[in-house]
Amino acid sequence: STARSVLAQTQADTNLEVNTAKEAVVQAKATATNSAINLVSAQSLYSQGFSAKTDLDTAKAIDGVDQSLVKSAIHSLGLVNQKVAADLQAANDAVGSAIASLAAAQAETQTVAARIADVGSAAAAVGQAKANLQAAIGNGANDTLKRQDVQKAAEAVTQAKALVAYGKAEMAKSFIHSP
Repeated sequence: STARSVLAQTQADTNLEVNTAKEAVVQAKATATNSAINLVSAQSLYSQGFSAKTDLDTAKAIDGVDQSLVKSAIHSLGLVNQKVAADLQAANDAVGSAIASLAAAQAETQTVAARIADVGSAAAAVGQAKANLQAAIGNGANDTLKRQDVQKAAEAVTQAKALVAYGKAEMAKSFIHSP
């Protein structure tokens, strides 16, 4: 992810900053050690009368500056370490925030998937209702046809009754009755 890339880049940058600050301390200490040796040498030469007081004063001034540079480099290293800690914390926080955002997006995706499933279920219910409506319409047509069949059957019964009555009447005519 982008946040993890930023974290990795921040770690690399902060490592470089810390190493640079540490190297500055090492260099300042080496320079201070050299100037301290030069000061001892200048003091020895001056006390033996082989150098001027200005040479000793110059060596003292250089040693003072170099010792101060060591203190400054150590202080700078401390500030760099504080800055690095803050930068790493900010980058870690960004990763945490990205992870939280991802989790929220995944939860939203699941919610959307559930809603899509609900829509699918509703669409299936609509399809079933349409099929039921068509069946009811078909049943209504069947009911009409059945009523017509019942009506025809009733008419057939009526005709059959009339035929029976006619047959009975005809049969009654065929018997001879005596007075």
